[in-house]
Amino acid sequence: MTPATCSGVAPLSIRISIGCGAVTGIAAVRAWSSQCVAAHVGSGELSEASSMAHKILGPARMVRAHRVVRACEMLQRACQGEAALTPGAALAQLEAAVDELDRAIEAQLKGLGQPAASD
Repeated sequence: MTPATCSGVAPLSIRISIGCGAVTGIAAVRAWSSQCVAAHVGSGELSEASSMAHKILGPARMVRAHRVVRACEMLQRACQGEAALTPGAALAQLEAAVDELDRAIEAQLKGLGQPAASD
């Protein structure tokens, strides 16, 4: 995937179903989003990568995905040259955090008897 194919695409899509005041289903769909951020980092378009990381922050905060929030913030700082990590290392942390979130969501859905996002 190239940065050009990412334009106009939201970096992270989160679907939330709320019933009886409780979250009954939540799924993070992001395969292409990490590819887009990675494409921007890889091509040196750090301002675009930082912008995409910023767009992930809102949904991540909404679902209290604290590790994803911290990783997004670190990627933003790395892209701006304000972090000890390189943008590539910060991106790896973000991808690991989102993978962890995906696994937690899948486990939560199974515990609620809901179909997993991949079902």
